[in-house]
Amino acid sequence: MFKSGFVTVVLVMLSGCGSESTSVPTAPVSGKVTLNGKPLQGAIVSFGRPDFVGTGKTTADGSYSLATGAAIGENKIWIKKFVAPEGFNNNPEEGMDQGQLEAMAIDAPTGSKPIDLGEQIPADYSDPVKTILIMVVGEGGTDSANFDITTTK
Repeated sequence: MFKSGFVTVVLVMLSGCGSESTSVPTAPVSGKVTLNGKPLQGAIVSFGRPDFVGTGKTTADGSYSLATGAAIGENKIWIKKFVAPEGFNNNPEEGMDQGQLEAMAIDAPTGSKPIDLGEQIPADYSDPVKTILIMVVGEGGTDSANFDITTTK
C-alpha cells in the first residue's frame, strides 16, 4: 500500500524537479476516459506509485496515451479536469495560477470556507491519495486502460 509520503513524491515529480532518466521499468499505456458516459476532453490522466508517475492528456474523444508509459506493477490512477472558477486568472504575473490556488486550499485553516479549485472530477478519482482507481500494468502494457467516471457534479 502507498504511504503518506506518496503525495510529496508525486508533487515533486509533477513539478519537474525529478530526474529525467529512470531505472523503473515501464510499459506503454493508453485508453479512454468518459464522464457520465461522454468522452472527457482535456483531462490529465496519471498512473503513479512512489517511484514513478506517468501522465497523458485526453483528446476530444476521451482517448489518452501516457507519454512515458506507466511503471510495471500496481499503479494508482487519478484523473484531473480543471475548469477555472469564475474570476480566476491563470497568469502568475497578473493573478494566481492553479498551483497557487491548490496550495491555498492545502494551507486553509480548518473550518474555513472551501476554496473552489475548479476540479470537475470527484476526489475518489482525482486525488492521488484518495483515488479508488488501481491497475496492475503488465510488461506488455495495455491499450485498453479505460475509465468511466460517474458524477453528479
